[in-house]
Amino acid sequence: MEINTIESYSVINQIDITQTPLQWEENVYTPKQILSQIKKLITSQSEFKNIWIEGEIVNYKPHNDKIFFSLKENDVTLDCVIFNSSSIKDNSELKDGRKIRALGYITLFDKNGRCQFIVRSFSVVLDKGEVLKKIEELKETLQKEGLFDEARKRELPKYPKTLGVATSLFGAALRDIVQSARKRFPPINIVIAPCFVQGKGAEESIAQAIQLLNQRKVDVIIAGRGGGSFEDLIAFSSEIVVRAFANSQVPIVSAVGHQIDKPLSDLAADKSAITPTKAVEISVPDVSEIMKKLDGYQRQIEFSSLNKIKSKETKFTALSQRVIFTHPEKILEKSQNRFENLEKSLFVFAEKVFLKIFSKFQILNEKIEFLNPLLPLEKGYAIVRSKDQQIKKSIEEIKEKEELYIHLSGGYVKVLVKKIHRISDTFFK
Repeated sequence: MEINTIESYSVINQIDITQTPLQWEENVYTPKQILSQIKKLITSQSEFKNIWIEGEIVNYKPHNDKIFFSLKENDVTLDCVIFNSSSIKDNSELKDGRKIRALGYITLFDKNGRCQFIVRSFSVVLDKGEVLKKIEELKETLQKEGLFDEARKRELPKYPKTLGVATSLFGAALRDIVQSARKRFPPINIVIAPCFVQGKGAEESIAQAIQLLNQRKVDVIIAGRGGGSFEDLIAFSSEIVVRAFANSQVPIVSAVGHQIDKPLSDLAADKSAITPTKAVEISVPDVSEIMKKLDGYQRQIEFSSLNKIKSKETKFTALSQRVIFTHPEKILEKSQNRFENLEKSLFVFAEKVFLKIFSKFQILNEKIEFLNPLLPLEKGYAIVRSKDQQIKKSIEEIKEKEELYIHLSGGYVKVLVKKIHRISDTFFK
């Protein structure tokens, strides 16, 4: 049993059992030395220098400008520390029970030999159920505002000259969009507004990219990414991104690929597609299809033109056989007779109209003569006017020593009133 034990350890630790105990003692380390060697081994490994570790926070303890906590998975915990916590954004998100994904490096604490994870940055791992609940609440709010109404959605332009793309500059989605667009319609211009599509700052980045493409006045926009996990796609259900889709003045397509849960951007966009490539298919015309349509139109035009030519030939033949072309003198003779008859009728009608108008003129002239205010003057009557040409109708309107003008037939007389006699007085006493 003893030999077997030695043999088993010799394999694991690669110890030569032929060495004497004295030789073994030459390789004895102190605790500090062995911990220092282990620390060198750990810190020299590149895979431990920049790694992500995910776990649940326990034993959260802030101290001065440091934060101590552990990341837990089932019964296993890993000690963690954040030095200079003020340099890390959103450290207020750290608390017991919260699941995070931390970026940092592994080291060894010399005093107790415990492994430690030095955290440089972190992101909160969201609870899917809680996130879905918030997304559903946001969906109801925006739906009440009318952001998802079908009446708001516009048709995409049939033949866009410029395509705007809002996606990651380094993702497969951009490559797929550009290649597919160039293949379908080589002359199309493509304007790219690079943005983050996941992680911190993705929401603002996507919204700004859409706004920028609106300012560039492209004809249609494709905004999205090439699929991913639930957490990767959350940005496309955030309020700022959904409103950016809804407020776009340019027709926009939501292209968030291979998603199980439809993002809210799909509801706010004018159109949605399950992949970026599908988005290109509904946004960019296919030149081969256009050529097929043009060929079809050409055949239709040729067929229609031939039919029209045949129809015109038939009509021309029928017209050429009419009397006007075979015996034009008969048409001329008939027209001349009609003209002579019309001339006679017109003369008779004009004579009747003239006599009727002359009769009316005579009657009207007699009425005018009868209403002539100067006609009574010829019968011995007179019109009396004041100095300011006001007609005096009654003796009551005349004053003594007043200058008057008496209009008679052929002229007027200027008089000065010496005395006024009324009907009750002796006439011209």
